[in-house]
Amino acid sequence: MMITMRADVAAHPDAREGLEGVLRSLRNPAKERQRRVFFSGMREVEVFTEAGIYAGDAGTYPVQHERLYVVVERIVKGLFYHVREERLPKSYSVLVRVDSALNKVEASSAAPLRQLVQELLSTRPGVVGDGVFTYWTLPLASDPYSTVWLLVFYRKVFFLAFTAQQQEIEARKVAAPQ
Repeated sequence: MMITMRADVAAHPDAREGLEGVLRSLRNPAKERQRRVFFSGMREVEVFTEAGIYAGDAGTYPVQHERLYVVVERIVKGLFYHVREERLPKSYSVLVRVDSALNKVEASSAAPLRQLVQELLSTRPGVVGDGVFTYWTLPLASDPYSTVWLLVFYRKVFFLAFTAQQQEIEARKVAAPQ
């Protein structure tokens, strides 16, 4: 729901269809609580062009990254099965970060992450729809279940995800920016 409402995504034809579904859902009387929560978080912000020129005001809402991460974790597990034709073992987990969180990575970690993304982009992508969803994946180390994934929705929203043993993921969740 939230991805289709982003201003930079809304122009994509398939996102418009998704947005129409979101708006229908918000008009549904049975979704009163969802509607109330959504609108209570909205606020108005000033919008500027890339050149710094004031472009007016627009509505915005706080994004709950953890909720997005849960959805992306499920997508990665499904893609893992799709690509590998086997499930990710139960002793493994998925760590997900959105592009805005990756901008907060310490400088010492930024270069290796950039290199990893470049390696991912040099592989053949999986594509769904016309720019609706694209993904790349690579194995990490000698462990066949440790992988890295780059997921892109509507050519605008990026997620980086890692599969690894649960204790490694838990240790990284503590250290990684949200």
